[in-house]
Amino acid sequence: WLFVPGLKLDNSLRSLSAMKTLERLDLHDSWLNDEQLSQIKDMTQLHYLDINSTDVSTSGIQNIANLTQLSYLHMGLNNIGDQAIDAILNFQRIYELDLHATMITDKGVAKLANLRSLRNLDLSATRTSDAGLAAIASLPNLERLDLEGTNISDRGLAHLKACKTLKRLRLSNCPLLTKKAVYDFDREFNKQDE
Repeated sequence: WLFVPGLKLDNSLRSLSAMKTLERLDLHDSWLNDEQLSQIKDMTQLHYLDINSTDVSTSGIQNIANLTQLSYLHMGLNNIGDQAIDAILNFQRIYELDLHATMITDKGVAKLANLRSLRNLDLSATRTSDAGLAAIASLPNLERLDLEGTNISDRGLAHLKACKTLKRLRLSNCPLLTKKAVYDFDREFNKQDE
């Protein structure tokens, strides 16, 4: 496991890319950009990659599409849009995906329904709305979902009733949700545990 947050990387990733058996790489809050990210594309044994709060964009994510062993990918607070999801779909083993504060919209969220192993999904502060929830409600293993600060409404919340594996749902700061809808959902959701 290599943990180097806050580091100004320059060309140091070139030497790291020789570590072909590295399984965990944490580069959050570093000065990582698209070109530097492409230098790890041959680290095909990576299971965990944290690039939260870096300078990576959609094209940078497309450069690592061959890291198919990834099960944890944290890439929030980056300039990442819906086209990045096409690369993420190569990660069929993905267990946890953090997209918070990115430019992902319902179009990109709908594609996430193809990631059948996904259990933890953070879409907080994205452009997710009701249409996106309709698609991800079909994820068979989804346990944790963070929708804080999104534009979901009561209608969108109703889609999540189909998600029987859900254990934790974060809905704070969703201005279009009514207290009644959240109360009703919580009451019905907790009946599943009885």
